[in-house]
Amino acid sequence: PWSLAFLPGGGALVTERPGRLRRIEGGRVTAVAGAPRVLAAGQGGLLDVVLHPGFAANRLIYLSYAEGTGRANGLSVARARLEGDRLVG
Repeated sequence: PWSLAFLPGGGALVTERPGRLRRIEGGRVTAVAGAPRVLAAGQGGLLDVVLHPGFAANRLIYLSYAEGTGRANGLSVARARLEGDRLVG
């Protein structure tokens, strides 16, 4: 695990450096589909996950991640809507 965001109804979203996003809720761990493709090298990969301040109403999350190639890479931020166990948008 790299970063945690606690969900308002219980549970949490967890990023993993290789590019996986997981949801932990009720003692179960499930994969969340739709995470961006990342460059997992060195300290780079799927980094932080943060809930939008209005998450309870709009279901938006923000992800930071490394992308590109080993020679030309950078840090990006993406926004998506969490719908069940899938990111949309």
